[in-house]
Amino acid sequence: MVEFRISTFTKFMKEIRENASAVNPAIMVIPEIYPGIEEEAVRVGADVYELYPVVDAIAHEYEFGGGDHMASSRTQLDWFLYQAGMLSFRAFAQGKATWLLNYSWTATKASIHARQ
Repeated sequence: MVEFRISTFTKFMKEIRENASAVNPAIMVIPEIYPGIEEEAVRVGADVYELYPVVDAIAHEYEFGGGDHMASSRTQLDWFLYQAGMLSFRAFAQGKATWLLNYSWTATKASIHARQ
């Protein structure tokens, strides 16, 4: 089942790139995938090893740690894992563009609710 999901998603992205390139050869196809390399990747079917050959770049939606996206609640380990993730994604890209997307707020949860 996992192989089918990965194969189907990869073929779909390849078809999108081929069709888009037929209309505009200069176009770039850049999927934003979630997750990155965690266990959820197999549920989504977005395998970066399979996708990079068929797209121009990948944007990774990537998050470690808790805190409801609060930057102030991240631990040193969370920040270290972000750096390790970013370097891993760059390695997977093998010279193609890649970037990391993450959501973070500087306020605390209580202050956000107080403003609402």
